[in-house]
Amino acid sequence: ENFSTQLIQGLTMADDGAADQSSSVDVRPLVTLLSSCKLDVAPPTIRASVVKRATDIVTNGVEARRELSDGLGIEAAARCNSPHSYRRIASLLATALVVHADYVVCEHHPTVADDKLLGLCRSLCRVLGASTNIAALDECASLIVEELSSRDCCVESLRALVQPLLSVATDGAVAAEKGGMKRVVDVGPALSLLDGIVTTLNYGASATSDEVKKWREEMLQLFLRSTLTGGRFAPSVEIRMFGIFLSSMTQGEFDKFIAPVLGLKLRANPDSSIGTSNALLSVLVDSGSDIDVTVHLEGETKLLATGMRQIRSDKEMGTVASSFLVSLTLLTGGGSKSSTAVSTVVRSLTDALVSAKPAHAFSTPGQRLLAYQALKQIGSNQLNNATEFSDKEKELLFSVADATLGALSRALSKDTDGDAASSGFDALLIWMRLQRRVGTKSDGYGSALGYIVQPVLNPKQTSSVTAEYRSRMGSLLTSSLPDDFVESVILDLFQHEEKLEAGLVSQIDNAVKKHTSSAAVAQIDGLIAVFFLLTNSSASSADLPPSVTKVLSAGSSIKAAKTSFLYSQAMNNALSSNELVRHVLHRAIAMYVKIVSNESDERGGDRAQDGLIRLNDKGKPSTAAITLASCVVNPSSSSFRISGTSPLDRISSTIKKIVTYSNPESRAADAIVVSLFSLVNELALQDESEGATLNETREARENYEPVNMSMTKLPLVKGKHSPTSAHKGFDPNVVRRIATLLANSAINVDSMCKALVLTHTGTTMKLTGSRQREALVTATIQLLRERIIPLSKEDEYALLVAALARFI
Repeated sequence: ENFSTQLIQGLTMADDGAADQSSSVDVRPLVTLLSSCKLDVAPPTIRASVVKRATDIVTNGVEARRELSDGLGIEAAARCNSPHSYRRIASLLATALVVHADYVVCEHHPTVADDKLLGLCRSLCRVLGASTNIAALDECASLIVEELSSRDCCVESLRALVQPLLSVATDGAVAAEKGGMKRVVDVGPALSLLDGIVTTLNYGASATSDEVKKWREEMLQLFLRSTLTGGRFAPSVEIRMFGIFLSSMTQGEFDKFIAPVLGLKLRANPDSSIGTSNALLSVLVDSGSDIDVTVHLEGETKLLATGMRQIRSDKEMGTVASSFLVSLTLLTGGGSKSSTAVSTVVRSLTDALVSAKPAHAFSTPGQRLLAYQALKQIGSNQLNNATEFSDKEKELLFSVADATLGALSRALSKDTDGDAASSGFDALLIWMRLQRRVGTKSDGYGSALGYIVQPVLNPKQTSSVTAEYRSRMGSLLTSSLPDDFVESVILDLFQHEEKLEAGLVSQIDNAVKKHTSSAAVAQIDGLIAVFFLLTNSSASSADLPPSVTKVLSAGSSIKAAKTSFLYSQAMNNALSSNELVRHVLHRAIAMYVKIVSNESDERGGDRAQDGLIRLNDKGKPSTAAITLASCVVNPSSSSFRISGTSPLDRISSTIKKIVTYSNPESRAADAIVVSLFSLVNELALQDESEGATLNETREARENYEPVNMSMTKLPLVKGKHSPTSAHKGFDPNVVRRIATLLANSAINVDSMCKALVLTHTGTTMKLTGSRQREALVTATIQLLRERIIPLSKEDEYALLVAALARFI
């Protein structure tokens, strides 16, 4: 009710003043509305009306601007409680500042004191600082410069704002030195707004070089006083608001003003200043600054030593220190020094990883984890820029990568901490890819290959060795790196170690034995070995070992009892929870189908006899087809993306490959459809049964999903996580896409019909006003036209109609 009253009052008072813009109109009700988060959900027309009328009043009313300057603007800043409210008030204040600066300068009103400009500047900076919204700051900075630059008295108006903004920043710096927090947030926006004004004046030759130099030096001193002064070090959220100002900093300014203070503070108080220092470097990196910190890594400033010391301290700021080291490799000013900085930082990290001296070594898992994370990020950054390096830079980076891979291999071979080793392995793969990008394989690359393959060659297959095998070989397969790189590493592994094939065959033989003794456990180690051997055979045309062929070809069996561990129910069940199985299994099946097809073509044989994915005369699918259907309903998680390829794209590619390379007589598409139809129904019924059991009693429901008693109201759930779109046990979107794909390849009428039904899996029951329903109707009609109606010209059309009728 209060908000409605304010809204009516604000709009009514604005209407009263709209007819006579020169009359005194109280802008306070409208400012109150603009600062309220309730206006965020008001109808757009009402919201636009409030914004327009408030803007009109401050544009045409001197008293309204004075009121904003005399305290109303500061009050509004304190009242804002949503990102949109901050932006509305900031835009209004920026407009008021532009108009008032032009009013004071161009219309020569001696009665208007300069403190009104100061008040408006302070209010605007307070709102922007409190919002911590960089986009809003950028918008206001652009608005002020562009609007004033288009006016008759543009130079005088811009110059009129220099001193007020410097005063705001000075007051904030003084507050920072005294420990006052409220005004400190004003400094970043003030210097960023002022930077745009000074840059414009300098570019237009509207200020002398001495003036610009004086302003810049004063701005730099105010920055240091407000962020790295006394015992107060500004948090990263404050540093980000200096972004516009910092982005224009020159190398000379950094070397003269910033670097010495950074080095001094980091040496004197590293724990407190590392966060501020890292935020400063991060802002420079994000802004694309040309600042080069290479000369400050060592020498008097000792930025590198400080970062290394913080990682060794094992304190909470270790993660920040790791990020700090990464930023040092990015602020290189371009040119040949880029690889020099990378070399210096990376060698410092790798030396600490392999050092035997306690004072220099990263001796704890936490320290090594941070070092691995830094190396991974540095390698990724260099990898993204690898094509831009000169031959000299590539030569240096090749040497760095060689040494890094050797050090990582030695460090990881001794690292027993799971989290640290996992992060280290990710870094190892990144640097392996980087070295392949900038040059040929080296000794360090060979060391990395030896580390990856070592568990396969270990004759003692203990539980710890098996865990290492799955960790290294499996992690390679599930890495986020492109498939072509993973394939190249696999081929390099076979070239590097001639005993690898025998070791992998041994893994498969062990998996067969374990499956024979207990079919309830998924033999994931065997799956990894199968995939490696298939990849090598596909790329090099090497023959598959007989035992591997036997495991793979067993999927053509209709009877589950005669199949291998690869297509077992345990492996199918593992698809619902194991990311490696989700990612690898369907690709292994597709690779084998293609290999068999190529071999049959070469010998002129009949591929129907070798059909892995097939439907027999009684309409029963092979066990491999059932496993493939399980892969469809359990694709990789949505967060598991490789080189921008979604899990849906990957499973679709697999299905297309299988249908393409399977003999038509095997009816591969029909086999997959039949298996998928049965599995989806089974999972849906199972979910329905579980839901019924769950909802039998209130106790059962609350035990399954405890009620959060702290909530004041029930949450409104919409979109992908709403109950209407939740389908436990399978992904309906993937099922629909695959069914649409298979409908065009199915041969049997029964399979076509099942595919059409599957295209509706998990869709809405709403018949009107639903875009999804309209799309379903369109897609279904298209499938009928393209697949069913053309069959009416065939002699057996009567049988087709009868089959359709039976299905319906």
